[in-house]
Amino acid sequence: MRIILDIPISLGEVIRITGGVCNTACTERQIIAITTDSRECEDGDLFFSLASSPEKRIKHATEAEQCGAYTVCDGCGFITVENTELALLRLGAGYKKLLPRLAHTVAITGSVGKSTATRYTASLLSLSHRVCSTVGNFNNRIGISLSLLCARRDTEMLVLEMGMNHRGEIAEMAELIQPDLCVITNVGNAHIGNLGSREAISLAKREIITDRATGVIVPCDEPLLKDVRHRLGASLDGTGDFSLFKSGEDYSFKAGKKVIDGIIPAISGGHNLYNLLIAGAVAAFLGASLSDIKRGLNSLSDSLSGTEITDCGVFTLIDDSYNSSPEAAEAMLAYLAKFPRPHSALLADMLELGDMAGELHYSVGKRAAGLDRLYVTGKYAEYVALGAIDAGMSAEAVRVIRECGKEELARLLTEEAAGGTLLVKGSHSTGLYEVTKILRRGTGRN
Repeated sequence: MRIILDIPISLGEVIRITGGVCNTACTERQIIAITTDSRECEDGDLFFSLASSPEKRIKHATEAEQCGAYTVCDGCGFITVENTELALLRLGAGYKKLLPRLAHTVAITGSVGKSTATRYTASLLSLSHRVCSTVGNFNNRIGISLSLLCARRDTEMLVLEMGMNHRGEIAEMAELIQPDLCVITNVGNAHIGNLGSREAISLAKREIITDRATGVIVPCDEPLLKDVRHRLGASLDGTGDFSLFKSGEDYSFKAGKKVIDGIIPAISGGHNLYNLLIAGAVAAFLGASLSDIKRGLNSLSDSLSGTEITDCGVFTLIDDSYNSSPEAAEAMLAYLAKFPRPHSALLADMLELGDMAGELHYSVGKRAAGLDRLYVTGKYAEYVALGAIDAGMSAEAVRVIRECGKEELARLLTEEAAGGTLLVKGSHSTGLYEVTKILRRGTGRN
């Protein structure tokens, strides 16, 4: 990735911010572009060598220097640092301080829905402010850094998604970025294999809260978040500091004592109502007008959720193959029920669930029992299949896919799941996105 900085920064400032070591006198040289791919380097760029192994980092740094780039690398490089990823994060945080009009930094985390909540929030705030938000789904320290460096000089609000796999990762990002409004969408079972319990996951999510935070939006019904500092409860039942609730045929949004009626969400999935609520809550906390909040809540749509819905001719495809967790899988199964039957689903493994993996896959299988056809693949496929059958689904309607190529699997689904709606859900590393790409190929969409 190559980023053109809207605010140039000198080499001397880069060295100071990153804590690097550089034996040069040309510290006044202005950097206007940051790159992380040596193949994209141009003369005068600042290149961060982020490959997985020391050997590759050195190799890529050498290639970048041959293109005339200034390199940042641990162990070697024009600027030598202890940890290249951390140096990049420090630079992103330092760049944030250069933004002259920046008023607020919003940080969003959670086990499920944080990407959609981030997109909805940024979109709503954009109605009245210059907003920079997380690029794509880049929510680790590299992605956060690149998102910050993409900010324009007129940025007034930052909306950043923070993800994690282990304790300490969010703390590192939050400590440097210092958000003043924090959101924890929920505490689920994602990464429970790494962290051991929901209690530990809750503690890891709480790392987003720094001394600078003046508000922390959390779900009203989560006991593990009842005692967070500056807590602001959000709910879908009319209670809490913020709420989005059914009011006759429409919805109403409540922020403290203020109520906005006539909300008609343009989303088709009830699972996204909470993400819609988060966007409204953030906007209200930051002082958005009631008219902007209403306009935003009525305009946000499924297209921002990351779920892609395609009419493939033989069936409607719901592609949610970017990531998966027990809560997300169950939410998408409920979402599938709103589409025309017959209902089919291709489900793959949910990762980082540790000793609870079998139990949690079995539970998702039970929730899938109401489908007309269920296809399961991966290490835990039998657990999902057993859960569905134990919950009453016919064994003939459940198919465990073992040795099957992507093209063959797409062809099988096209033949057997025709006539209704197909949901594809699994963690990104399972490769189901390759299957959905093949399924969309006939529509001219890749």
